[in-house]
Parts: sequence; structure tokens; C-alpha cells
Amino acid sequence: MLLALHMVHTDDPKVFSTATDCSERTFHYVKSRLCKHDGVIISYDRRAGRYIVVHSGVLDLNRVAELMKRHYPLRYANIERLARESRASFIG
Repeated sequence: MLLALHMVHTDDPKVFSTATDCSERTFHYVKSRLCKHDGVIISYDRRAGRYIVVHSGVLDLNRVAELMKRHYPLRYANIERLARESRASFIG
């Protein structure tokens, strides 16, 4: 979830649900847990219509990406694809 929030330039919960293979309700729950329990700071840029990971808290974003590539290569590839698609339509 953290990696998807960082890479994908959208605020559409359906896109994040697709990227992380969870329901929209679970997306909102996990996003809240990341902030409350792991110290992640997520900002919402209304003008750009996207979430921005300001600080990854106790989680190392580079390590998260490395572990995703190693253990969940298909999920990582899906997040990368969604990131590319969202950046193509991202104006900011």
C-alpha cells in the first residue's frame, strides 16, 4: 500500500484497490493504520488530485520496494504499470 501511495499519481481508491488487490474499505483502513501506527505522513494535494507520501515513518521506502520486487514481482509490476499510466495523465 505504501509503495502504491508513493508511486501512483491519483486519488482514486479503485486504482489503489486494483494495485494492492484489496477492497476500497481495506485501502482506507490500511492507509489510516500506516499513519497511526507506523508514523507515515501522507499529504493530499487537492489541486493535483493525488496522495503524497511526505515521510515514510518507521518504514524504509527503498526497502519496501526491494522486498516487493523480490517477493511479489507481479504485484510490483502492476503498481509500476499503474504508476506509468497515472503519470501520463498527471498534470502538475
